[in-house]
Amino acid sequence: MVDLNQMALVAEQLRHTLDLIRADISEIRLELEHFEELTDTRLERIEKSSEDHEGRIRDLRDSAQQTKTWMGLATGGNSLVSILAIISALSKGVF
Repeated sequence: MVDLNQMALVAEQLRHTLDLIRADISEIRLELEHFEELTDTRLERIEKSSEDHEGRIRDLRDSAQQTKTWMGLATGGNSLVSILAIISALSKGVF
């Protein structure tokens, strides 16, 4: 025969075990929320860093293109001055 005191004791132990399981689940949920917040923060920082790097690369590319353009204009200007000097010399009969 089953003793009622033993049944009550087993029932209390099961309730206690259930309370411990619920507490563990609550703790795990809190840790998961914290991990999600941390992950979101890290992702935002990575995205911002990526945008910063992309902006720097764009700025450097634009700067290189401007430098190339100015160098081309300067080289073209030197060539034009040289051609004008030759024409001027030929018109004066120096050659």
